[in-house]
Amino acid sequence: MTARFEAFPDPMNRWVVWDCQNDTFARIGGDEAIGLGETHATSICDALNRAFDTYAPLQPGADGELPHWLPANVIVKLAPNLPAFG
Repeated sequence: MTARFEAFPDPMNRWVVWDCQNDTFARIGGDEAIGLGETHATSICDALNRAFDTYAPLQPGADGELPHWLPANVIVKLAPNLPAFG
């Protein structure tokens, strides 16, 4: 199974987290995951993929979307050592 989220450097060598399913930047609490350092981006990407794999299948009728509450309540639990985002 292909991961829903990917992290990679942009042309300015800052990192982004990409939502492969929606073909757009991943969003964390309403902010796009762009202009990040490599460690921050890969940590967010890993946390989002684990959250999506764990929680999205439990949401009835979710059509593969993450619950709207997920970034605020779950990402911090999955990646507690992330630097502040934004």
